[in-house]
Amino acid sequence: MSVLFHSLVALTYIALGAAAAFGLPLLSVTIEPVLALFAGGAVLIGGAIAHQSIVNSSRGRDIMRELIVVSSSSEAMQRDLEATRNELREIKSHIGDENPLGSGMELEKNTRSSNEVLGELRLLRTLFSQLTSKKGAKKPATPIEAQSTVSDAVRSGETKKSADPGELMLDSVAPGKPDTKGEYRASYMGLSGSLQTGEEPKLVQFPSANSQHIPASSGVGNNAQDILAITRDALERARVNLFLQPIVSLPTRRVEYYEAYSRIQDHDGNFIGPHQYLELAERAGLVGAIDNNLLFRCIQLLRRVRRHNRDYGFFCNVSPHTLRDETFFGQFVEFLSENVELANDLIFEFSQADVETHYLEFAENLDRLAELGFSFSMDRVERLDLNFMEIAKRNFHFVKVEADNLISLANTERGRDQMLHLQEDLLDSRVTMIVEKIETEPQLVELLDHNIRYGQGYLFGEPRESKA
Repeated sequence: MSVLFHSLVALTYIALGAAAAFGLPLLSVTIEPVLALFAGGAVLIGGAIAHQSIVNSSRGRDIMRELIVVSSSSEAMQRDLEATRNELREIKSHIGDENPLGSGMELEKNTRSSNEVLGELRLLRTLFSQLTSKKGAKKPATPIEAQSTVSDAVRSGETKKSADPGELMLDSVAPGKPDTKGEYRASYMGLSGSLQTGEEPKLVQFPSANSQHIPASSGVGNNAQDILAITRDALERARVNLFLQPIVSLPTRRVEYYEAYSRIQDHDGNFIGPHQYLELAERAGLVGAIDNNLLFRCIQLLRRVRRHNRDYGFFCNVSPHTLRDETFFGQFVEFLSENVELANDLIFEFSQADVETHYLEFAENLDRLAELGFSFSMDRVERLDLNFMEIAKRNFHFVKVEADNLISLANTERGRDQMLHLQEDLLDSRVTMIVEKIETEPQLVELLDHNIRYGQGYLFGEPRESKA
């Protein structure tokens, strides 16, 4: 019904009510004015109720008509769907299993699944051999042996100039190009702020920042033999658990990456952190097995994440021992070459100390991974005298600096200028800096003043066991 119709109806019962209220006393003197007003009000209310009933009835009819239309459309769609199903059945009955496209796709899927399983079995076989055969575990090279190996390689011409760690670590100025940032650069690289001509630069180490929570070792004694026995038993009984800690973009705190850690579990269910077992495992030749287990678990987890269309990258710590293990590493590279789709989401991480000390020993293996498209990260950075352009060429696309260290640098006399130059170097080289061990809101506020893009620490989430 139109608005005009409802307006006329409303005016009608309003007019009747007014006529009753003011006209009845004029028609008869015996009718009191108050009684006439009540009569007019009754007419008005009765008319409004009747009007509302008409409106509701009209709406009910409209709704019923709409439901009938929807029902008819639904029945028509159901008939069309059933007809489509019948057509598909008919097409399938005519084609049968002779569709070359369908069989080819299925064959490709099965082949890919078989290759993945075979690759994982090869890795597991290598991991098992590391645990059961002492001959398969290589003794980690001592610094003297490593230096001797490097010296022999240099004399024989086998070491490539591009693998010189000095080029990676020393951010020197190109010959013939003036150093316009000299004073600031010397300071933020961890060098003394002012250098006199001919004076040797003295490295200033960052203050230690070990405030990050260390997991308690409840129920685990400090006896080295006990910890080593627990470590070996955990490897044999698959009690090496995968823990993940989020890495977030700032200031949104959106999770972009996860860092993967190994935690060993004893018979009572208590977890032992790397700070307890790592040195002992290195001496016993078990660190390779631990690393290999972590890599294997990371790849499995990454596959599951990708199946759910989630876009997370995973940082996986690797020790120099693992990169020197040619038996495992050869098979690992072969396995990764069959799964290059993982390259964008799997980042291998090494400490700055390991890169400085052992780079020559595993540079060739890193180059093999880089050729497959995998990226690297340098963590526990305590000196920023990095040639960012050079490390970027070798696929080191991430560096991690502790929050307290960066805040200490920013709070120096010309800290803001130094931070600007550091950010400029990172931008020029396209190396991403992740600030780790962020534990408090005041720390975060101070870091955000310097345009920090990524953060990691207990403020955003502690390492938690992966249930996947």
